[in-house]
Amino acid sequence: MLGVDKTTIWNWEHGRTPALRHIPAIIGFLGQIPIPPPDPADPLACLQYIRRIRGWTLQALGKNIGIHHELIQDWFAGRSRPSRRNIEKVARFLAENLTNSDPEGSFPPECPERE
Repeated sequence: MLGVDKTTIWNWEHGRTPALRHIPAIIGFLGQIPIPPPDPADPLACLQYIRRIRGWTLQALGKNIGIHHELIQDWFAGRSRPSRRNIEKVARFLAENLTNSDPEGSFPPECPERE
């Protein structure tokens, strides 16, 4: 049902973290998101959460926001902070995706649109 072999399931059951690409299938199988929701006041936490539940690479996240993935990686690592222009792009991305109702794109209400 998940498109993985028995060894992979065994590894997950014994403490291995599933690869990002498997997270959407796991969510679909469980019928719920097994990942704790982010702090709604933290747009970067919301981006990380969206990335995980969609199973996106940093490249895919960057492409969907319109920001180079290496810059986003620097934000997540705390090496830099988003500029005002990029904060606006992130806010638009969150606003557009928070209203997305398709099963792979649904997001919890805990991630509000940010200024």
